[in-house]
Amino acid sequence: MNDREAVLRFTAFALLPSIRSYDEYGSLEQLLNWANSELDDPAAVSDRALEEIADSFSRAMSNAYQVFGAHAFRKWPVGVERLMPINRALFESWGLALSRRTADEVARHKDAIQIAARTAMKDDAEYIESISTSTSDPRRVRERFQVPESILSAVIP
Repeated sequence: MNDREAVLRFTAFALLPSIRSYDEYGSLEQLLNWANSELDDPAAVSDRALEEIADSFSRAMSNAYQVFGAHAFRKWPVGVERLMPINRALFESWGLALSRRTADEVARHKDAIQIAARTAMKDDAEYIESISTSTSDPRRVRERFQVPESILSAVIP
């Protein structure tokens, strides 16, 4: 069930027009309930839109593996080599950010992306909190989505 929830979280955030829209739902549970309703309604989410989300998800998974290997969606701060558990906050935020980049872009810059991400997991206290505690708090949701986007924008021209 954890894997299904992770995919639903990715999908729910993919359906939002922007990360700021999360504030309208008040909680992650309400967002996921809304996403389930949308996905069950062909008038709300067309078959074509579902295919695009599936393609986006596949691209995200491939890109994440390209950059992070077995450490994908796991806390992996600089100086730590132990394989940590999958982190759903990282899954949704890095997944969505990586879904918006091509495999070629990610492959060309994977080392710089990895170093920047691992450094943020070690040195950025706000980011660490956003992926660790009270992860449904709107401020923390915005922070954890902003960091991967900033890293990718800085690294990939």
